[in-house]
Amino acid sequence: PPLARRGSTSAAVPCDGKAFRDAMVKKFQGFAAAWAELDPAGKKALDYSGFVVACRRVGFSGNLKLVFDDLTGGKALFTPAELDPGLPMDLERREREDREDGLLDGDCAPSLASLPHRRCSSMSTLQRQLDAAAQEPGPQFVATRRKSATTLAEVYASVNAAPAREGPPDDAQAFRNAVVKKFGSYAAAWAELDPAGKGEITYREFVRVCRGFSFAGNFKQIFEDLAGGADTLETDDLHSGLKDMLANAKVQQAAADGRGGGGPV
Repeated sequence: PPLARRGSTSAAVPCDGKAFRDAMVKKFQGFAAAWAELDPAGKKALDYSGFVVACRRVGFSGNLKLVFDDLTGGKALFTPAELDPGLPMDLERREREDREDGLLDGDCAPSLASLPHRRCSSMSTLQRQLDAAAQEPGPQFVATRRKSATTLAEVYASVNAAPAREGPPDDAQAFRNAVVKKFGSYAAAWAELDPAGKGEITYREFVRVCRGFSFAGNFKQIFEDLAGGADTLETDDLHSGLKDMLANAKVQQAAADGRGGGGPV
């Protein structure tokens, strides 16, 4: 079944668990990647209101109440096991790999499935004024592949290749430049880093989200540089004044909605 096709009447509205599972696999190519998108805060359980918010975020439309009840069997919480019986073990394995290979030693090799980019669609002109703060293009978001020279021609090409680029980013400014280049503004970048809207994220959440949008770098060093040694990364750590600017933009959007101005959804 298709995901959120407004104005389409050619397909029945999804109303059961199977339709939801099929849609998630089709969109995210796997249950693990789908759950990471549905539950970015890593709570491992969603009540009905959280499920509705998650479905709207990923673009799934249907009879959400019937879908939720069918998935959970009438229970109050939707967990990874309801999405797929083998998913809890898969998520536990991924978390263990994170602890062993990433979170403890700062290794920057991606291990989570790359998730589709979600650009914040409700950014106001005020928020986008932050673009000017990015002066130079930063390090790229890279997807590396292993290379080996097996023929004489390949060996010759490898020996005569141009010097490799600088290593992955390892400081706050490099990270700021990179996320602005990818997402268009600090406001849009923070919406990706903090999808739950808490105003702060932990190191574990920072690593999970960065890997989700394929950013490679020294996560530990970048986080400490951004947060100034604190345990959590706050909005203004990404860019000074960003917290107030987002709050003002939210007030302006609410005022526009109250006047019937609508605004992007």
